[in-house]
Amino acid sequence: MANVRNLDQINAQATKLDEIKAKKQKVAVPDGNKMFANIETIVAAKEEQARRQKLVESRELAAEARKTANEVINMTIDQMTTVFSQFEGVDS
Repeated sequence: MANVRNLDQINAQATKLDEIKAKKQKVAVPDGNKMFANIETIVAAKEEQARRQKLVESRELAAEARKTANEVINMTIDQMTTVFSQFEGVDS
């Protein structure tokens, strides 16, 4: 009876040990330099980078335009008009 318990305990511990070993196995890390091994992929990556940069710049310009539009919307009519005096600049 004790042997059966010991065998069950040993099997349970072996199973846990196998699970722990499976979790600790190292994952193969791909070499980033292999992805850029040929000139075509380098050119394609540069083009993609330029496309993304243009997208970022267009977003910045759109944000600036939105900010200016909001400032104009919030202006009062007095801030947008200039009052000229008919007597201004007349020497008596």
